[in-house]
Amino acid sequence: GRIRPEIAEVFGIALRGDEGPGFLRYRIGGFYRRHLDFSPEWDERFPRRISVVVFLTSAGEQCEGGSLRVYLPEVREVAPRAGTLVAFRSEVPHEVLPVTSGVRDVVVDWFF
Repeated sequence: GRIRPEIAEVFGIALRGDEGPGFLRYRIGGFYRRHLDFSPEWDERFPRRISVVVFLTSAGEQCEGGSLRVYLPEVREVAPRAGTLVAFRSEVPHEVLPVTSGVRDVVVDWFF
């Protein structure tokens, strides 16, 4: 909710709502294969436009591994750092690399 206007401004699109935050925990070996959070055929049921991830744990402290890899024109990897917010267009391919120790906790949401 509160950050939606700022994210809308950064991406230059109108955002009218969100799905609501969800908590995800990745334990050792946990990962998520390369995927999209949006597809045109999902448009009515899941009208996602912007994906948001907020890290709750930090690599080197509570976990190892678990970076978020985002496939923009260039590949970007974001290591978990508690308090860091990452937002990207939902049609951008992305994945979570395997957690090698500890746990990776995040809050996710999708704005539409």
